[in-house]
Amino acid sequence: MDTRRELVLVKGVNMRLKHAKPRRQGEKGSIMSIEGPIHASKVLAYCGTCHRGVRKLCTDSKTCRYHRS
Repeated sequence: MDTRRELVLVKGVNMRLKHAKPRRQGEKGSIMSIEGPIHASKVLAYCGTCHRGVRKLCTDSKTCRYHRS
């Protein structure tokens, strides 16, 4: 997390391709998939009750606004 620029890394989101040059003779170059940062305002908390991102976390399934039964 970069607090100065308000960026976070989320696993599996905003995947980017990075091309790596060969460092030694006889070695091949490669293309790697890495995660790129996204702005913190684009991230929601994950609720285990609802199994989705929500603005307000649920305490139980009865009071949960987004809960699907």
